[in-house]
Amino acid sequence: PEPAIAHALPDTDDITIGDVTLSRALWTILCDEADQHLATLEHELTILQFDPHAVPRSPMIRASHTLCGIHRTGGFPLVASTAKGLEQTLISLEQRGAPLPGTAQPVLARAIAGLALLVGRIKAEHPFAHQDADEANAIQKELDELRLEAASEVEDAEGVALDVARRDEDAAAAAVAVAPEPVADVEAAPVVELPVRDTMTLHA
Repeated sequence: PEPAIAHALPDTDDITIGDVTLSRALWTILCDEADQHLATLEHELTILQFDPHAVPRSPMIRASHTLCGIHRTGGFPLVASTAKGLEQTLISLEQRGAPLPGTAQPVLARAIAGLALLVGRIKAEHPFAHQDADEANAIQKELDELRLEAASEVEDAEGVALDVARRDEDAAAAAVAVAPEPVADVEAAPVVELPVRDTMTLHA
């Protein structure tokens, strides 16, 4: 019998999560950065919860933006789309201003917790389950509703401002229309000098 030939498997330093394969170095960077940005989101959420006059700040919006970018690059669109929805909603809330809608904090808290769950799957090298996708879709729906609510209020405020400006312009135009026209200067008639009568002729 022919001797058995041992086929040595090549040593690889790649990590496969579901249908995504990436190098361990890239996976480590992805996980480390995700942890940092999640910590920022959680910290900023705490500020919103305890300060009724607070609105989403730049670090919070930046963290969600970067979470979207690095997971899109890494090949995890479920995380990327959830983070993108969060970013868009935070921008709308920032533009709306304080106080935030009553639904804002629970919706944002659920979105951040959902992102932490998805990132945890990646860190554990586990593929996403069906319930993960369902939760992400539910989060996205809530974020969309909150974003549209905030955007409509911004549009309403802008519409009121435009109406006020338009009324001011109409009032100014009406004032100009009823103003009396200036009276044209009447040209003075020329002075005609009569000739001086010759008194000597009258006595002749």
